[in-house]
Order: sequence, then C-alpha cells, then structure tokens
Amino acid sequence: MTPPHGSSSPEPLPDGPRILILTTFDLDEYVYSALRAGVSGFMLKDALAAELLSAIRVVAEGDAIVAPPITRRLIERQSAPPATRCPAPRPNSASSSSANARCST
Repeated sequence: MTPPHGSSSPEPLPDGPRILILTTFDLDEYVYSALRAGVSGFMLKDALAAELLSAIRVVAEGDAIVAPPITRRLIERQSAPPATRCPAPRPNSASSSSANARCST
C-alpha cells in the first residue's frame, strides 16, 4: 500500500507503539537493553495480576513503568558513591562479564 502523498516510504507514527516487556528474566543487562531499545515498561512474570493490569494502563497512557524490584536495584546502583558505582551493563561487551561479576556481589 502506498502511503499518502505518493511517498514511497512510510512516515513514522507520531506516537509509535508502546511496548511492555513481560519476562521471567530478572537480569539488569536485559532491562538496560530493553530501555535503550525504547520500551515503555519492563515487568516480571511473578507480578500479581493487578500489578500487570496497572502496568498495561500506565504504558497505554504514555507513561513508563519498571518492576519494583528492578527499580530498587537501579536506584541502589545510581545512588552508590561514584567509586563503588557499577556501570550499566552493555550487552556483548568484552569487559561486561568481568564488570558484571564484580558488581553483582
């Protein structure tokens, strides 16, 4: 189907789809990857049904949400003194394995 005005490439939607990740993987590297990719929410499958419904509503309204246990870890990581603060994990980084091992203790 040809987009309006005869353009050969579709124009991006002004408000693209909002994505809520629902996963069993409670790994920081997955959270950071998803957030960098532009997801609006990241929830864990062990959340209560009411929490999941609330997350869906939050994302549908254009806001963002991250599961409370993940939020707690992100806050702890960011509020640590700079000398002990661990960098956000970067997938496929040669140094990320050793940094993640050092920082996950």
